[in-house]
Amino acid sequence: MASSLKKWCPFVVLFLAAVALVACGRDAASGQQQEQALLQAPAVGDHYAAELTYFSDADFEQSGRAFGLMRVIAVEGDEITLVTENGGSTDERAALRALAEGGGKASFDDNERIILRKSDLLDAYEAGKILGVRR
Repeated sequence: MASSLKKWCPFVVLFLAAVALVACGRDAASGQQQEQALLQAPAVGDHYAAELTYFSDADFEQSGRAFGLMRVIAVEGDEITLVTENGGSTDERAALRALAEGGGKASFDDNERIILRKSDLLDAYEAGKILGVRR
């Protein structure tokens, strides 16, 4: 009996790993669908983890790309007005962590207002410029 268990154990482990991978893939796809739905219907107070240098003309005092949070401050018809976080990081994971924390510690630059169309949000998400969404 023990010999039989040893024989099937690797197959059982592989099967369980495959099931876990499928479940993770479904969760990721579901998360993307939820984020896309939020981007299609933005609301005041929404936060986005994003590549700030893609959206903003501000100098983030860093070479290359800067990542951080953006906040929706107005939605009028098809136009969305955003402000970017003061500062930023060269590490996109820092923006995702700030988003996961709710963005409460971030301060935003209310002087630079970025106006986009709703379709621009989805385009930026699909291009990897918006990394995450939180309402």
